[in-house]
Amino acid sequence: MTKDNLSISLREMNQNDFGTVCSWFNNPDNAIWLKSVYRLGKYNPITHNLSLKEKANQLFIGLSDKSPVGFVGLSQIDLIDRTAMVWYSVSGEENRNKGIGTQLVKLILKKAFDSLNLHTVYAHVAEPNVSSCKVLEKNNFQRIGVQRQCHLINGKFYDRILFDIISGK
Repeated sequence: MTKDNLSISLREMNQNDFGTVCSWFNNPDNAIWLKSVYRLGKYNPITHNLSLKEKANQLFIGLSDKSPVGFVGLSQIDLIDRTAMVWYSVSGEENRNKGIGTQLVKLILKKAFDSLNLHTVYAHVAEPNVSSCKVLEKNNFQRIGVQRQCHLINGKFYDRILFDIISGK
């Protein structure tokens, strides 16, 4: 699969996805970029089910030819202020650099702006995660600031780059 013939769809994540999602979140190459609660390698069925039941979340599995290739979700959904945070992960080295992350974010933004009628979606990325910054920038997110030295990787603190996108921009 190349970027030119990429066809990704989303389906809602469910309880049966625990094993797949757990393997992605517990993979050290993915985990270092996640929030600390997920970086601890302790993603478990309770956390999974609570995440699914939380009304402020909408979580999806990205599919290519019916095979899971990544995860994308909206969290901290606030329907009053019409905001949410996007986060995503591409499964495995074999799926990297193929445009999957870009497509996952593109699809979730359509849901955010069209279905949920959100006004702003935001994200944060640990500074060394250049690929994730590119995913957001390809989806027209703007860099809006930096949260200093708040992401610990291998004993070193890194900044988080803050991004957002406004509906219709």
